[in-house]
Amino acid sequence: MFSKLNDGWERSDLTLRQRCYEAAEVRMALDGTGFAEIQIFERDQNGSLSERDGEIERAFFVCRKPKEANR
Repeated sequence: MFSKLNDGWERSDLTLRQRCYEAAEVRMALDGTGFAEIQIFERDQNGSLSERDGEIERAFFVCRKPKEANR
């Protein structure tokens, strides 16, 4: 990664570690910890979010944790 500075460019390295999970595993974990209204979205070709309709590489989970579940 390069950053623009006043007198030029500066390089910095970045290590990004990721672990993949099946959507069903994430949904089960969210449900098991009290989250509700779990929705799964994916990015379409236009960059907009749409409801997940099949196998995708990256998913976005939107959910809500009711106040009574926080106790």
